[in-house]
Amino acid sequence: YHPDINKVHIIKIKKAKKNKSLLVLFQELNNVRKLTPYDLVIDMQGLIKSALISKLIPSKQTLGFDKFSSREGLAAFFYNKVFNYGYDKNVIERNVSLIEFALGLDVNKLEIINKELK
Repeated sequence: YHPDINKVHIIKIKKAKKNKSLLVLFQELNNVRKLTPYDLVIDMQGLIKSALISKLIPSKQTLGFDKFSSREGLAAFFYNKVFNYGYDKNVIERNVSLIEFALGLDVNKLEIINKELK
């Protein structure tokens, strides 16, 4: 639970794969298309699967890593705004930088890197 998150949408892609059902897959993707529109959707995964789902979510803007920064470069095709950050960099640093870029934030990365687990 997080106070700034008021809704989590679950997309059952694995269920469709497990059941080997295109019908279940299309139903899940259709449910995504019916979500309430968002101002911004950010895909931090950089996979074609996550990019496609991000693109189907109604939004003014879909953002993710560019083709040189993604695990699967083709994913960048699904975004209308991309961000370049070396794929060889630390995954937490990459994702924080993407969020900074998307939301115009300035995050102290040292605080995140040095954060101790509680």
